[in-house]
Amino acid sequence: NVSGDRAVSVTYWMNRLQGLSDARPYFVTLNPLMEVDPEQRWGEYDYDHPVFSQRAMQAQPLLGRLQGRQGTWFCGAYFGYGFHEDGIRSGLDVARAFGILPPWEAGLPESITRGQAKPAPVPAALPETA
Repeated sequence: NVSGDRAVSVTYWMNRLQGLSDARPYFVTLNPLMEVDPEQRWGEYDYDHPVFSQRAMQAQPLLGRLQGRQGTWFCGAYFGYGFHEDGIRSGLDVARAFGILPPWEAGLPESITRGQAKPAPVPAALPETA
């Protein structure tokens, strides 16, 4: 939040995100604002994002020297600022090192690279049922 006194809370509706049956709704909540009923929990997990020191940031340019040594290649969020996009970018860099281009660079038709399915809109809030 703006004042910085607590972490941002977000809930994902996994049925929609993962294409799961609506028979039982599944939600994943990060940093819940209130306690979730223990009877409704399937699991509780602690996740961390990389936290970079000045020394780690200075070492990042050297990561490329590790690539391909003894047939080992690395990718992950630590190749950038710790975001998912940094992990994707570094994975694409490894793929390119093997001569594999992502579909949008390989000249494939848009119908293949973008797919034909259109995701259904997700409402910001579900309507209340009376």
